[in-house]
Amino acid sequence: MRKVSIDNLPTIDKIIEVLPSSIEDQDKQSLKSYLNNLDEKYQEKIASELYDIDIENLNRPTFFDNDKAEYLYNNYIRKEEKKVFTSFPTVKNVHNIDICPICEGVLSTKVTLEHIIPKGSKGDFRFAILPINLIKCCVECNTSKHQVKSDNKNNSEINPYAVDFRIEEYFKIDLVEKRGGISPRINFSFHQNCFDKRIENFIDIYNLEKTYNHRLNLEYQKIISTLSNNPEIFRNTLLKCYLNNLKESYKVNMEYEKNNSFYWIDQNYFGFQICDKLINYCQRNQNILECFRSDINRLRYNPNELVFENNDFFTEFKSVTNQIKLIEFVLSNETDIKKYFYHLKKYSVDFSFPNLYKDVDSNKKDIIEAILKYYLESNKSFETFGEKISNILE
Repeated sequence: MRKVSIDNLPTIDKIIEVLPSSIEDQDKQSLKSYLNNLDEKYQEKIASELYDIDIENLNRPTFFDNDKAEYLYNNYIRKEEKKVFTSFPTVKNVHNIDICPICEGVLSTKVTLEHIIPKGSKGDFRFAILPINLIKCCVECNTSKHQVKSDNKNNSEINPYAVDFRIEEYFKIDLVEKRGGISPRINFSFHQNCFDKRIENFIDIYNLEKTYNHRLNLEYQKIISTLSNNPEIFRNTLLKCYLNNLKESYKVNMEYEKNNSFYWIDQNYFGFQICDKLINYCQRNQNILECFRSDINRLRYNPNELVFENNDFFTEFKSVTNQIKLIEFVLSNETDIKKYFYHLKKYSVDFSFPNLYKDVDSNKKDIIEAILKYYLESNKSFETFGEKISNILE
């Protein structure tokens, strides 16, 4: 999580300035005095004790109730045309691009103001328009889970104007076997001290585990997509070479994007961690390595990208169980079978009929498929294909 500079935070004068003319000047002055006192109390506790702000004795203007606070926030603070919203400070990465201080994702057009102390029925409306309680963040981090105000030191809110921490110190990345492939996962762990409990609460209310797992899996898909465009990787040494090159590229970018000793927790960081894990598995975990190859091959020769003349090509392809059915299928689907054969060859994937003589102890399958591959490789006409098989098998 990144710390946000408080220097350019909108002043309370600026907040009062944009409020509607329907509010009497005397009430505006009363509200200004109240917000200044509220701000003073807030800043006394901002580092670690927002759960314990004593503001009950402050003279709150009677008109400034829950409904009024909600109305003023929605119509005069949050709206971009009022110019207050755009003046809230942001964090920038090394590319000078605004990022969310909570999850560190690039801020898109969907930017919101998050209430550090929530303003709803389980929060505290009195902080609804207090500038130091508002932080610009992405829409994903402005979650419905964050509705309850803290009530003890272990869940006291973390305010990015005052606190930052290295979130990478709290998680590790695991590669888990799943359905014959790999599912990268982030697992968080915490110590039992007060600050770690606050961070655990922070990660939970802002759904950071879900957000980071999503980014991690996107980068994994990018890695297998990159490797799928290379020749078939059979040997560990060749695979390790590819992964080392990727890892080094990620490392260069990751170090370049580092800011004030903080890594930017985004695609290059996750890509580096994935490659580092996979390289270690090249030496000690063949199961994970085979799952990784399976993911590459699945992407590499996905037949869904092909368009066949016969819409039932794959159904009929799988129904070939003997010599007669194979000859009929080949003669009826000459164009499509050539297309499929060269598609698999492009990715060094073996061409074979999965159910041909599947339950029969016979070498016929190997002989027939070898003849078929000869016809396909030499681009011979299939007119003599059936006769050729019969003559060889007799």
